[in-house]
Amino acid sequence: MKAKFNHMEKLRISLIIVFIISCLVSFSQNQTDSIMVEKRMGTVFIQNGKMLKVRQLMEITKSNPDAYAKMKVANTNNGAATAFAIGGGFLIGWPLGTALAGGDPNWVLVGVGAGLIAISIPFSIGFSKNAKEAVSIYNRGLIIPETTKVKLNFGISNNGIGIRVAF
Repeated sequence: MKAKFNHMEKLRISLIIVFIISCLVSFSQNQTDSIMVEKRMGTVFIQNGKMLKVRQLMEITKSNPDAYAKMKVANTNNGAATAFAIGGGFLIGWPLGTALAGGDPNWVLVGVGAGLIAISIPFSIGFSKNAKEAVSIYNRGLIIPETTKVKLNFGISNNGIGIRVAF
């Protein structure tokens, strides 16, 4: 009687271990593929603990056509925001540099630069909104590939009842 109890106890422990492993594999797969959105000094996208650049987001979302379409719009908005902001910064910085050097600055350029920076803000907001939507679509579309699922097969072998675990 004691031998059967030990065998059943081993079987129960084995099942618990297999269950825990399958949960960990499933959880880790979802965590490593998904993209996190964080609000810092702007919107930051993180995957596997690394901050992603726009170019990397474009590459990652290519696997999901809907997410990629949104990311294309976000990329266009980002390009426009960057162009207007850089132009505006230059037009503000040049006269300020002239003033600091003791020259006579052209304050009209500062006004035009401020206007360009103001124009860049809606594009920046559009980038953030569309990129967040692209990431959301991408994350919803994630599935665990068949190769990472844990398969349990119960059966009878020469040694008795057994469990086969396939990853």
